[in-house]
Amino acid sequence: MSTQKETVLQFERRGPILVVRVQGSIELFSVENLRRQIDAAVGSAPTDALVVSFAEVTLVDSTGLGLFIGLQKRLPEDCRMRLCEMSPSVRAMFEYARIFSRFEVDDSLAAALAALGATP
Repeated sequence: MSTQKETVLQFERRGPILVVRVQGSIELFSVENLRRQIDAAVGSAPTDALVVSFAEVTLVDSTGLGLFIGLQKRLPEDCRMRLCEMSPSVRAMFEYARIFSRFEVDDSLAAALAALGATP
């Protein structure tokens, strides 16, 4: 019997902005499913920006970091990506891997939406 908790994604469209709320861990066992779900959601309607909330993320491993690097590369050139609501431990993973500076990161979802010109 597996003790792995399922990682859950919640999607919300705010016009051309897709907000993804991640709950659980972003690691080896969940990355492929998460990638498929996010790619499908981005492709389902015109998307000018993607905002990923880490408010309920408990763990990100190196495979999870790779998910976001790959996602950033797959997004259309005119689609912005912002990450927000990282706990200190999640933020430290991005910093330790020396990829934090590759992303636009906000402390809150409201700040990420405001940076994209949307109302929170």
